Amino acid sequence: MTGKRQVLVEAAPSQMRADQPTVGRWIGMIGWCLVLLGVIIVSFNLYVRASVLTEEWGWFLAMIGVILALVHAAIETDGMIRRYTAVAGIVGIVGGVIWGAAFASQSKPWGVGLIPFFPGMFFVALFARKEEDEFWRSLAQYVLGGIGVIGALIGVVLVGIAKPWSENLGYVLLLLSATALPMYFGLSKSNDKITYYAALGLVAFGAGLLVVTLVRAIIPDLMYEWRDPVPKYAMPTALVGVTMLLLGLVAWLVLPKQIRNMSPGSIEQIKSLGRIGVMSGTMLTLIGVVRLFATDMLRNAGWFTTKPPQFLIPNGVVFFAVSLGLIGLGLMQSSENRLIVMIRREFTSFFVSPIAYLVLVGYTCMGAVSYYFFLGNVIRMAEMNRPLEEPFLEQFFISFMPVLAVIVAVPLLTMRLLSEEKRTGTLEVLLTAPLSEWHVVLSKFVAGWLFFILLWIPWFMFLVALRLETGKPFDFYPLVGFMIALAASGSGFVAMGLFFSSLTKNQIIAAVLTLLVLIMMVFFYFLSVTLQSQTGFFSQLREVFRVSSFIDMWLETWAGKLWLRDIVFQLSATIFWLFLSVKVLEARRWT
Repeated sequence: MTGKRQVLVEAAPSQMRADQPTVGRWIGMIGWCLVLLGVIIVSFNLYVRASVLTEEWGWFLAMIGVILALVHAAIETDGMIRRYTAVAGIVGIVGGVIWGAAFASQSKPWGVGLIPFFPGMFFVALFARKEEDEFWRSLAQYVLGGIGVIGALIGVVLVGIAKPWSENLGYVLLLLSATALPMYFGLSKSNDKITYYAALGLVAFGAGLLVVTLVRAIIPDLMYEWRDPVPKYAMPTALVGVTMLLLGLVAWLVLPKQIRNMSPGSIEQIKSLGRIGVMSGTMLTLIGVVRLFATDMLRNAGWFTTKPPQFLIPNGVVFFAVSLGLIGLGLMQSSENRLIVMIRREFTSFFVSPIAYLVLVGYTCMGAVSYYFFLGNVIRMAEMNRPLEEPFLEQFFISFMPVLAVIVAVPLLTMRLLSEEKRTGTLEVLLTAPLSEWHVVLSKFVAGWLFFILLWIPWFMFLVALRLETGKPFDFYPLVGFMIALAASGSGFVAMGLFFSSLTKNQIIAAVLTLLVLIMMVFFYFLSVTLQSQTGFFSQLREVFRVSSFIDMWLETWAGKLWLRDIVFQLSATIFWLFLSVKVLEARRWT
């Protein structure tokens, strides 16, 4: 019996087809539906009548929807769908400008325009991150760069005008610039000449702004004080300056030619000391001579007869922060210094790990919860016609939630800094490169400290929303003191976590050790409160507990007291932990 059999021809290799992000698209669809539902609820409550689903619920649903849509935009692989998200981003940016301008023309809070503007920038950045067409990618990148540059320039001018109508808009534009410029540089390629020159321009603009800020903050007050009679230190200062100048010139120009039996290294050291003497002597000579004649010149010219207006707080501090931020961002993109290159490597590595995003989202959520309770208290006080006493922002920053956020976030951020390098074996590669242990430790410390500061930016953005909504300024002095204390204590936290990360390959062990020390610091605060009424030995012990805990330093700043001893202690602790980390790496090199 015979039969026909079908012969199958082999068609290897099998056809390859890329996986479709089905889950991501479902997330995006749910997100956009929530955005639409939230907009409908808000519009119905504002323009029709109040409903069971209040306006707050509408904003909440819209916010959750935007977050889900951003998640989808980050994982989408189809080019056409990504371009639709880019269109949504452009609509958000343009719509935010139009919406804000329309509200401003009607004397309404124009800050509502930021609601679509900020997510719009993120949609454009996520589109450009995966776009393969160079034209559209460059266009999206230049849109973000233009927003950053325009925001920085106009924001500085508006804040400098120092009028109520301009300060709010100036602060918002600076905030937009601080968001858009890192996006622009993050999307740029390493060999992009335009990005390189843009970074140099940022450094130049930041340096110029820093000089102008220093002159504006120091010179008017100094000239007003120099109208007083010439002090006794003026003539000795000038004489010391002339002496240092002459000795510096001799060491720089004369001695190297006369001494012939010294090594080239020693001669170069003498020249370096001479240059330092010339610069120091020139400065002291100028200060002494100018002070000798300043009183008569100012009085005869009739200049600075009245005390100059306050500039340093808050505008001067804002300009200092902006200028240092621009200089740092520009150097991170343009400099080839080994330490700066390592800092750039370590900082960008945070965004490769999902832990960083989880910590950032969690920290922001904790800030939102703290702001919710703080705002509820403010509203209750207003309903009871009870005035808020400054500094009322203390209720926002000094509570259970900020302390818990620090205790949880710092171990998660620092546990992988050196432990991961040890586990993967890349630490040996770093130590065989032309890098010292200090380069490795400092780069990881600075990157971790910068990310710690980044975690607090959403918390301060809540204050921008409060300022825009109320239209009333609040006391900036305690806030500036708290920011300084936060930066100082944060450096100690990160340095301590870095040390524990250098001890072990296990990230969990490093995180637990850091967590235990932070909990101990909080416990020290409660011990210092318990021993507050004690005398003798216990009063001295209380001072030890007080200094060892960061909470007491935070509280003192809101009382208008920023003690130098507390700042010095935190910085000393930072140096101590960094020194120990370096010694651990040095011991590893020889074992």
